[in-house]
Amino acid sequence: MLPDYLTNGNENVENSLKKEYKSLLKMNEMFGKINNNMNQARINLQQFYTTVEQTDQLLDLWIGLLSQSVHTQKILCDPSWHGDSIEKMRILEEQAKQPPK
Repeated sequence: MLPDYLTNGNENVENSLKKEYKSLLKMNEMFGKINNNMNQARINLQQFYTTVEQTDQLLDLWIGLLSQSVHTQKILCDPSWHGDSIEKMRILEEQAKQPPK
């Protein structure tokens, strides 16, 4: 089936072309909006990725701190541990007992 502008008179041709032109303008505007939305989505995804990376780094730091605090708590709760100075003396005594290499 042929479009109206090919089968009707000049006046109808002009009206049909105007309608098609308006339709194309609306479609062009719609595609422009879609393009803008896609660009904004890309920016939002980049920000999300950056936030995830920063969160990952913070979690790694938190895990390290938690691990160190558990280790420190075990040392402090150990009845055989009598402080850093005594621990250093104990290590030196053990080294003195070992024969030289």
